[in-house]
Amino acid sequence: MRKVAIVGVEGSGKTVMLAGLGDLYTYPDEDGYFLAPKNFGTAAYVAEKIERMRKGEWPSATAGDEMQGLDWTLKRREPGARKPAEKVCEVSFLDFAGEVYRAAYGISGSGDASLKEQAEELKQYVCGADELIVLINLRDVITNGLGDKRVQESMWITKSILDTALGDEAGKNAPRAAIVLSQADSYAETIKACGGAQGVLKKYLPYVANSYGWLDVFSASAVDKTELDADGKMVPAADFTAQGLLPIMKWICGGEVATALPDDGRARIPAAPQRDNGAPGVCALPGGPRLSRPNESSAHGKVQLWEGGPYWAEVNIGAENQWNFGFYFWWGDTVGYKFKDGVWMASDGSSSGFSFKEANLFSKLFGKKDNILTSGKDVSTLLNEGWITQNGVLAPEHDAAHVKRGGEWRMPTDQELSDLSEKCDWSWTSVNGVNGYSVRGRGSYASASIFLPCAGYGSGTSLYYAGSGGNYWSSVPDSDDNGAWGLYFNSGDHNTFDYYRYNGRSVRPVQGFTK
Repeated sequence: MRKVAIVGVEGSGKTVMLAGLGDLYTYPDEDGYFLAPKNFGTAAYVAEKIERMRKGEWPSATAGDEMQGLDWTLKRREPGARKPAEKVCEVSFLDFAGEVYRAAYGISGSGDASLKEQAEELKQYVCGADELIVLINLRDVITNGLGDKRVQESMWITKSILDTALGDEAGKNAPRAAIVLSQADSYAETIKACGGAQGVLKKYLPYVANSYGWLDVFSASAVDKTELDADGKMVPAADFTAQGLLPIMKWICGGEVATALPDDGRARIPAAPQRDNGAPGVCALPGGPRLSRPNESSAHGKVQLWEGGPYWAEVNIGAENQWNFGFYFWWGDTVGYKFKDGVWMASDGSSSGFSFKEANLFSKLFGKKDNILTSGKDVSTLLNEGWITQNGVLAPEHDAAHVKRGGEWRMPTDQELSDLSEKCDWSWTSVNGVNGYSVRGRGSYASASIFLPCAGYGSGTSLYYAGSGGNYWSSVPDSDDNGAWGLYFNSGDHNTFDYYRYNGRSVRPVQGFTK
C-alpha cells in the first residue's frame, strides 16, 4: 500500500491536520474525490477530533503510549455518473506522539521499552514512506525564534528527519518529500512579505533551507476561522472549515508543488496518470512522477506581448501552473525529464536516472537516425538528416512544444526570444516562493504578462541554479557543431546565448508567427 507519512514534533499540527483532511474529504469535492476510511478506528478518530473542534476545543496531543494509524482509500466518483467510485490509491498516515520524535532523533533518551520500540518504528516509517510531509509550526520559528530552546530542539529534529529520509543512504528509495509550514492563516502577512513559503524558510530556518530548499515547500492551515473563548484563548470557531488543507491533498494526489489555490479558492486534484511498466523507482499512482500523455493539453492560457508577435503560453511544457518548472529537454528531445528526489526521470516513465551529458546519449529514442546531441552535427547536416526545416528551425516531430502540446504550438525562434528580452519590461519577482521574471508588454499590451520561473538547467545528474537562473531553448541551432540558441536570465540580466545541445533546459511554447 502506498504510504504517505505526515510527521512533525509536538505542536506542529499533526493531529489537527490529520483530522482536518479526513473531515474535508468525507464528502466528494467538486471533482469527485473523497477519502473513505478503511476501518472503524480511522472513522472514529476523525469524528471525535472534529467534534471537539466544533465545540471550540483543540484536540489533545497524541499521548506517549499512543500511536494512531489512519488508513484511507482515496476514491473518485465521476460527477453525475451512475457507477461505483473509482479507487485511486491507498493512503496511510501514522500519528506519533511528540516525545517519540525526541527519543528517535537524539534529543532525549528512549526511556522505557515501549518508547524505544515506537522510536524505532517511527524511523522505519519515515524511511519506508513513499511520500513524506514534514510539518513546521510557523508560530515557533516566527514568534518564538531560534533562540528558544524548544524551537532549537524542534528544528534539529526536523532536519534529522530529512537527513534520515533523504540522505545518501536512502538513494533511489528516498521518498518524494515536502516541507509544509502550518498555521499559515495566522502569518499570512509574514509569508507575503517573504515572497512565499520558500522565502520564510530561507529567512527563519536557513540551515534547513540550505540543505533542503530544493524540496517542495508550501504553507497550509487546518482551521480557517478562530475566535476567543471565555478565558481569552484562541480556539476553533464552530463554523470553521479545513479548506486551507487543499494544497496538501493536491500535493498528495497530483505530484506537483501546491503552493496556492486558484482564484475561486478550490484546489484541483488532477486525474490519476496511467500505470507504468512496473520499473522500480517509478510510481504511476498520484503522488509519483506525473507521466505525460502523447499530446499535452493545449488548454493553458496564452498572451500576446507585442504587436505582430506570437502568443506566449502561460506555463512551461510539463508545468501545471506558472511557477512550476516543468520538464527539461535536450535540444531536439521531445520526451522531457523532471528532477525528482535527486534523479532525472523521463516524463513518459520510460527511464529513470539518466544524465544530461554528451556521453550518455539515448539514441534509442531516435530510431536509426544519428543523435543530434553529438558533436559534429552542423546546420547543414541537421538539414540533410531532417532534424531542421529549410527555415532553419526544428522540424515539427523534433519540436518539444509541438509534440507535447499539438496543434500550432511550437518552440520560439532565437529572434523571438531576443524580442521577448528587448520589447518587454522585465521585473524580478517571486511567485509562491519561486524566483523569476514577470515579463510584461508595453503600451497597449501592458495588461499582458507571463511569469518565467528560474528553473535552472540540467547537466550530468544534477540540476543547477534552480531558483536563481532561467534557461529556455529556442528551436534554432547555432553555427557551431554542438550548440543551439536559447534565453538565459538571472536577477541582474536577461539575454540570448548559445548552449550545448545536451544540456537540459526549459521550453516555453509559442503559437502563431512573428509578422
